[in-house]
Amino acid sequence: MPNESKLVAMIDKKPLPDDEARAIWTRFSAYMDEHEGDLAGFARQEGYASVKPESRGGKAVLVVVR
Repeated sequence: MPNESKLVAMIDKKPLPDDEARAIWTRFSAYMDEHEGDLAGFARQEGYASVKPESRGGKAVLVVVR
């Protein structure tokens, strides 16, 4: 699909809708620009236990655990 998003976010193994995935990726990217490598800090700021970016099948996946 040509319009399929390449940014995916999953919270507790459940994929978010495209608009919510884009929003969390935007916040994540802005935070990482200011705090390089501080995954735990971003997770804490968002109220999550952990967050980890991965690549799966050509897509960027933000894996979030509450």
